[in-house]
Amino acid sequence: MQDSNGVLVIYKGKILLVSGDSPFEQSLWSIIGDKDNWSRPLLESARKMLKSITSLNFLRIELLSFPEITTNHIFYIKLTDKSVNSIVRRQGQRLEFYRLDEAEKLNTTNTTGQILSKFRNEISSLLES
Repeated sequence: MQDSNGVLVIYKGKILLVSGDSPFEQSLWSIIGDKDNWSRPLLESARKMLKSITSLNFLRIELLSFPEITTNHIFYIKLTDKSVNSIVRRQGQRLEFYRLDEAEKLNTTNTTGQILSKFRNEISSLLES
């Protein structure tokens, strides 16, 4: 797997996927930030990505650690009802919550597909907790 970063946004046992504005991007779903170049510090980049896509501002974002892959940084947050209702979509942008099994059947970016497949057990545990 190539170096990748992303933010898993979790709400009521589902993960948030986004599709872009262009016709090509609208055919692909991804976790937040999987297509973007991140700068350091990574936690601040995760916050900026989250805010730019959803307009949500979170101080506490957790790192989902994968010790065998040190160059991949997957962060996660769990939303409340209040924060979900505060999401603002950009025009033409699609944001949808999916169960993990639903997300795996979607046409996703390569990076998101690899993350969902390789880290299925870890993501599944997050969704159940």
